Amino acid sequence: RRRTTSGPTKLRSARFAGFTLTEGIHAAGTSLPWHHHDGPTLCFVLQGAFTETSGGERLTCTPETLKVMPAGERHCDAFDQGDARGLLVEADADRARAIRTHAPVLDERVAFHGGMPAALARRVYQEFRRMDDAAPLAIEGLLLELLAAVSRRRSDDLPDGTAPWVGEARDLLHADITSRP
Repeated sequence: RRRTTSGPTKLRSARFAGFTLTEGIHAAGTSLPWHHHDGPTLCFVLQGAFTETSGGERLTCTPETLKVMPAGERHCDAFDQGDARGLLVEADADRARAIRTHAPVLDERVAFHGGMPAALARRVYQEFRRMDDAAPLAIEGLLLELLAAVSRRRSDDLPDGTAPWVGEARDLLHADITSRP
């Protein structure tokens, strides 16, 4: 099967408070060639799956995956597992500079699956879909909370040798399960 290169079908996009949010769908069998983003990004997988290659590593992104990519990090994506729908959050240079001290995760390539990061990302997405007069304020607050949570999580990593499910269980215990759609 021949793989084509194309961008996503953009469903909605909004920009405020130094962040650009875009919901899109990448069709099965497509790919994005090597590229980078000028500012740090967060990508939350809503449906489907894809494979990302960056820094010599491959990451399979499935629903509930939240990945953070620093500015300028080259990567490519293969939508080789069916259609994939996601929410991309891009921080502009000024906003990233203003919060970087408190959100060091913006300078890391890291991925989280489920737990608190996914619960907060899901709430960002719900506000993005709602988009009433209060949504920009709610989204900004949730994005800052999400960045704080994943920055803390990076500094609160469990000791070496701890089973991955222990961290996921910890995150689930702290997540707000009432926010689930």
